[in-house]
Amino acid sequence: VGEAVEEEEGPEMDRADYPIRVPFEDRVNALLVGPPLTGRTSVAAALAADGRKVLSLDEVVQWAMSGPRSMKCEEDTMMRDRLLEQIRREEDEHERLESEKESATAKNKKLAPYVRKPLEHHNLAVEDVAYLIRQRA
Repeated sequence: VGEAVEEEEGPEMDRADYPIRVPFEDRVNALLVGPPLTGRTSVAAALAADGRKVLSLDEVVQWAMSGPRSMKCEEDTMMRDRLLEQIRREEDEHERLESEKESATAKNKKLAPYVRKPLEHHNLAVEDVAYLIRQRA
């Protein structure tokens, strides 16, 4: 908190291509962190309503997985591979658990059919998420 972050202007950040960008010296970034139901989404919505750009972790991960021009080095490729493997493992495990719950419910005729729940989030390593945020910011 309160730590300045130096940014480099690359080809994707050319001021001529982005004339309404906030100058680096005027830019303020905020990271909203907290447990569920603490108002993070409400704060983000208020910032967006005030004209601020709001970027979710899901958007950052999706951006990184798309292979942007600014993430082409070997470290970036290894990061993407690691994230894809983590996501695949979590989705496979979630599918297995949901299938088990569905089977157990189907065996008991007194219970209503089981409604599968989506995977709410991925447990990505903090270091990986921090790296992606730095690359995206």
